[in-house]
Amino acid sequence: MEEQQLCKLVHRLYHDESFRQACFNDLESVAASERMEPLVLDVLKKLIPHLALGTSLGPPMWWWHP
Repeated sequence: MEEQQLCKLVHRLYHDESFRQACFNDLESVAASERMEPLVLDVLKKLIPHLALGTSLGPPMWWWHP
């Protein structure tokens, strides 16, 4: 379940500017409205700073491990 939700949300982050800005500004509210699983929210908290800065995300799958 978490993997599917995470994949959908990351896809939206890359392709939906308004969703991306909402996540940058108030991830907790977005998490509540999207009914994110706690693990998904933890992963997105790790990704958001990198996405906001436009930096490389690092080696594949580094963000998935707690």
